[in-house]
Amino acid sequence: VKSLDNSHVNVLPKRVISVVGADRSSTLFLSAALAAATGCSHTGGESSQHAVSEDGAFEIQYMPLPWDHSCEVNSALSEVSVRNADDTQILLDSIAPVQCFSPSDVSILQKCKHDASISQEVFEEVSSRQQAEDMVSLLPNRYFVNVTSHIEWYLSRDIDISVVLVMRDTSISKKEWISCGISSTLVDASFEKSMGLMKEAFVAYGMHGSRVPKVGTERVLIVSYEGLMEMKDSYLYEVYNELGIDSTFLPSFIDGNAKYIIDPPPEKH
Repeated sequence: VKSLDNSHVNVLPKRVISVVGADRSSTLFLSAALAAATGCSHTGGESSQHAVSEDGAFEIQYMPLPWDHSCEVNSALSEVSVRNADDTQILLDSIAPVQCFSPSDVSILQKCKHDASISQEVFEEVSSRQQAEDMVSLLPNRYFVNVTSHIEWYLSRDIDISVVLVMRDTSISKKEWISCGISSTLVDASFEKSMGLMKEAFVAYGMHGSRVPKVGTERVLIVSYEGLMEMKDSYLYEVYNELGIDSTFLPSFIDGNAKYIIDPPPEKH
């Protein structure tokens, strides 16, 4: 990794919105909409679903629980999960800002180490490589993020963070997972862990949360996927308002649940 003068580069954003949901809960749909509404661009590479503003001050983070890179990864882990569930339940305290996912040279890595508290071990591992590589390549293939400590990591650095929890019909989310060839054992275990992490964050930082100092300073917002599909712009604009986003951007609302809904047969008279 080469060393250039990047003293002007901000590795810590001023505002972060992390979009969190159980995997296959349409978290990507909302994170993409928020990125477009805020003018943030996707970064490419392994962290392509994270988006950042041109000046690095605003960041939209796509955080499915668990994070995995493909259906194939999950499917391969299905058999492992039967033997040792711990191999599929790795938990990280937080996800670093996007600038530290794809560092272009040692000077940015230095700023990540200092400003974002990237560990010396990770710094040495990445900086020793001849070509810059995604820092995410050092992460497990599949992992969960502790949403509560993720919020606190950013707050401790005076970064304004909001977390949007995307809720989708449980049975449909699980069907989406199973369609990847994932065992029902892994699906059930993953969903239980995801919900536990999301509930913990909501209890701490949602409305009337135990760690919310006063009304209006909540950090966690819940969004219903079904509500978005039903009310469309009315609901999304309210989400924008809650997050302090001034935008009229509207995505295409294509209901991903429709294919799973079967109309009951007509009643016989």
